[in-house]
Amino acid sequence: PFALGLHDISDRFQVPQVLYGRELEVQSLMDSFYLAAQGQPQLLAVEGKAGIGKSALIHEIHKPIAAHSGIFISGKFDQFQKNIPYSALKQAFSGWMQHALSLKEAALLALRAQLNEALGANARVLIDFMDVFEVLLGELPPVASLGAQETQNRFHLVIQRFIQEITQQRPLVVFIDDLQWADRGSLNLLPQLVGSGTTQQPCRLLLLVAYRDNEVDDSHPAMQTLTQIQADDPSTDKRTRTLTLAPLTHAHINQLLVDALHQTPKATNALAALIEQKTGGNPFFINEFLKTLYSEKLLNFDLKQQRWCWSLDAIKAQD
Repeated sequence: PFALGLHDISDRFQVPQVLYGRELEVQSLMDSFYLAAQGQPQLLAVEGKAGIGKSALIHEIHKPIAAHSGIFISGKFDQFQKNIPYSALKQAFSGWMQHALSLKEAALLALRAQLNEALGANARVLIDFMDVFEVLLGELPPVASLGAQETQNRFHLVIQRFIQEITQQRPLVVFIDDLQWADRGSLNLLPQLVGSGTTQQPCRLLLLVAYRDNEVDDSHPAMQTLTQIQADDPSTDKRTRTLTLAPLTHAHINQLLVDALHQTPKATNALAALIEQKTGGNPFFINEFLKTLYSEKLLNFDLKQQRWCWSLDAIKAQD
């Protein structure tokens, strides 16, 4: 008898699909989700440069969402579509509609009745916001015409009430990416979403927003909105939090290399230092740099030695 696979090693290079150096951030993410699942709406902002791993961190939340029968929806603002109001929110709500329309007929009719009863005559506002809501809510008469400010207030109240209703039975996680490119209307709506649980009716909402902190300053509309939400937070345990993702340290890069190259930490230490110097510890740059080394045969698997080999001098010459 012998243990299987003790000396197995692959000659194919693959970067491990693991988050390195983000244990504290993952714990904060989970804490926010569990509070939201208990009926306390939460806003978690994740800031960092492009490629630092904001989206990768947020997608760690899928397992607890599944355990709580929750729903994850997401949208992303586009740098060249700032003139399209609510673009990321419409993407996210389209994801929720796909889930709703996949329900069995009895559950779908019950949801229609629940929303029409809760929203009343104002349910039509959702259809005016997104045509696809008519499939769920049915044909509804037009709402009364109001002034610009009153129309916006009504829209905010309807969205707030809608979020309350759909989070009664299961938690909802809404991820909005690239908030630095958000339109003013979307930014004005964020405080209303987080405030959905201010009434006695619980709201199981976790709102996740991510942005590039090197592209905003304190005067940026997105930052002003987040600052205002934090200032208006009535709870003592603060429903709003911000996580700042820093570059990976030398130790984290070395652990990644140990796992990818099946070597000892001592053997990969010098390579880790060189990669940190080349990439600045940015996870995306690290992955791309390693793939480039492999494709250009600067990382080679020696079949005789049964190990990965590399030349530090050749790698130093790379950009």
